[in-house]
Amino acid sequence: MPGGTDPTPPLHGVRIADFSRLLPGAYCTWLLTSLGAEVIKVEQPGRGDYQRDLGLQAGPRGGAVFQHVNGGKRSLGLDLKNPAAAPVLQRLVATSDILVESFRPGVAARLGLDFDKLLSDRPELVCISISGFGANSPLRDTAAHDINYLAYSGAIARPLHHGDGLPETPLVDLIGGGLVPALSAVSLLLRARTIGRGGLSDTAMADALPMLPNEILSAAILGLAEPDREKAPFSGGAANYTTYELRDGHVAVGAVEPQFWTKFCRIMKLDPSASTDAVMRAEIAEKFRNMTRAEVETLFRSSDTCVTAVNNYGDMLVSDHAKARDYLATSTEGENMPPIGSPFHHDGRRQFAMGPAPALGQQSTEILIELGFNDTEISILENSGAISTGVTADGQTGSAADA
Repeated sequence: MPGGTDPTPPLHGVRIADFSRLLPGAYCTWLLTSLGAEVIKVEQPGRGDYQRDLGLQAGPRGGAVFQHVNGGKRSLGLDLKNPAAAPVLQRLVATSDILVESFRPGVAARLGLDFDKLLSDRPELVCISISGFGANSPLRDTAAHDINYLAYSGAIARPLHHGDGLPETPLVDLIGGGLVPALSAVSLLLRARTIGRGGLSDTAMADALPMLPNEILSAAILGLAEPDREKAPFSGGAANYTTYELRDGHVAVGAVEPQFWTKFCRIMKLDPSASTDAVMRAEIAEKFRNMTRAEVETLFRSSDTCVTAVNNYGDMLVSDHAKARDYLATSTEGENMPPIGSPFHHDGRRQFAMGPAPALGQQSTEILIELGFNDTEISILENSGAISTGVTADGQTGSAADA
């Protein structure tokens, strides 16, 4: 990676206790891990985060997406429902700067994470609660996943008329459950460090997409009818902002500004003033239909026209841009999932979560030792079922030597 001597990460010295499950909370804390925070991932002994078992599997550490969003964290196997776990929970909370949970409203308090009481005792604490609809919503107890939040938000009503309407990226999970609470955590932490008061972020994933600015939402706010999708300028309805089919793929045209559009028409040998938009679209489509991706890239290279061949993920990862910007780190021995960088690029380098995703309970023993428990107390906790020390990816029992 470019740079020189590693600078101190922005969140160095910040400890986060992550009680969340599945993608949203894991992505939130992974973003903070990539900025240097220490994240202790609390998992149910014997079960772990459900995300471990979902989707494409990438070795004994679990699913590929799980490994992506849990790299650099440490796992503590702790049964919050077991009364014997209470002392561990208390010490963990007492030594953490940020707490993150994603239970349904009311569940965290029953498990010993009463944020109102915790903030009363420690005003500087930052508490992040991630739920589907928020603590004060009439839908607070409604079970839902990303597809349900998409349906609620209005984001897929129009695409449904042109296919199944489902994006392959779980937008609500990642934006509403990841980016928004991560930003909340950092902002509240800053306030805690400056005036001694953290606070509670009541993050509702369902709030994310409805508040993303777009022309369709603006029309609804103004009480106007939605423009037809075929005529809306940024929904593929305009000749200068849409995708076209190639002989071996697709190309995206975003030549919105006049200077870009003029150059585009000149390169494509079109008269921008000679046709209606619909006719122009048809003419452009016919020209592109007879071209290959390689021909398009050659034709528009350095043309400054906002024309881009459509990549798949494989194309993107091997692109010159991805290489120059350090999208992927070199995989270290024993890792099944090569680390991908975070969205943060500081001091001339991509910010990465340091280390692979942990095995379930892999660092339980070392974390308990850090919290002040001795060998006898740890044995009692393990025998009670309150904790699990776990097994590492190479089959060894988790211990303080596993750091």
